[in-house]
Amino acid sequence: MHVMGVRIAAMGLVVVSLWLASGLRVDNYSVGYFPVDSPIRIADNFVNANYGGTIALNMVFEGDPGAMLAPEQLKRMRAIQREALAMPEIGYAISLVDYMQRINYKLHDERAGMLRLPQTHDEAAQYALLYESGGGATILDVVNRDFSQSNMIFMLKTDQATVLQSVKERLVATAM
Repeated sequence: MHVMGVRIAAMGLVVVSLWLASGLRVDNYSVGYFPVDSPIRIADNFVNANYGGTIALNMVFEGDPGAMLAPEQLKRMRAIQREALAMPEIGYAISLVDYMQRINYKLHDERAGMLRLPQTHDEAAQYALLYESGGGATILDVVNRDFSQSNMIFMLKTDQATVLQSVKERLVATAM
């Protein structure tokens, strides 16, 4: 009889433990471990409030060589980037789109309406060649040399794991 009581109690404990564990949320907020008045926390809050954020998140696009210069791909990346910048957790984003639009704007004497994407693959390829010929190596932060991969960099205003996961899920849904 004593053994049976122990088994029932153990089973009850397991059931209660599983029920409680189902509501458990695992999260991490590294900066949150510091006191509110610590220099780390103050600096993090300042950067997040006045700049793009402190945590980088990358979204990589892949295709055949040259694929990232296709107008359709650039438009797709621009749409994703705009959607991302509408998220309150994202303070800054940069991608190949920014380089292409800026080059176009400069080549057209900074005229209104010229902060736009190149209209053709050849035009985008010429912009990339011009930028590289001028010593512009920073474009390699957002695209590889054969333009088969592009990196969109987002700066987030938190390192909280659940928020990062939510942002990733929304970005993936936007990209689909």
